[in-house]
Amino acid sequence: MWHSRNALHWSNTPWNPDEINIRASSMLHDWATANRIDLVQHTKTQTRQWWSPPPQGSFKCNIATHSFLVEGLTGIGICIRDHQGAFVRAHSTTIKGCLEPHVSKAFALLHAINWTHNQNLEDIIFETDCNRIPSYFSNHHSVDITEFGCLLDQCKPIMVNPLNSHVSFSPRFTNIVAHKLAKAAIENANHCDFFHIPNCIIYDILNDMS
Repeated sequence: MWHSRNALHWSNTPWNPDEINIRASSMLHDWATANRIDLVQHTKTQTRQWWSPPPQGSFKCNIATHSFLVEGLTGIGICIRDHQGAFVRAHSTTIKGCLEPHVSKAFALLHAINWTHNQNLEDIIFETDCNRIPSYFSNHHSVDITEFGCLLDQCKPIMVNPLNSHVSFSPRFTNIVAHKLAKAAIENANHCDFFHIPNCIIYDILNDMS
């Protein structure tokens, strides 16, 4: 309509009403199509990627850490689930000091391996959201004399005992359960084993199973 007004005002060329309707409908269609594409793209980017279960007959052990800067502590959260996503058991603890993120996650892995070994569990996929850890295990010739490397070197001989176990990477947003346990670690005793689903992760466990 604005274009038809300008055409009449500046060039004394009136538009046919049918032409106005056709042009308006075309512009409305283009606008709706563009906005629909934007909505679809936005929805895709917002789609949550869910936790994935391990193969049948095996377990998945998710591991995460959380730094309590004021208290000078690092929380560790560990959660084990089976191939159906069902909760098996969980563990949380705190250690003194706020370590660098990759070092704290290496320490958490060592703690998780020792803990699952004491639980007599085998065939475990240990998942961490620190990509450097699986890379270290996959490179058999890697040498790292830092605290990070020394911690992971301690993991290797213990990994032989939980048969068919290995370490893999999991993005943080699929590792929510372990992160919530790590964040809640400061509220529990120094070492806390859970044989029933803790309240802080009930929703996430059930959501991942649905």
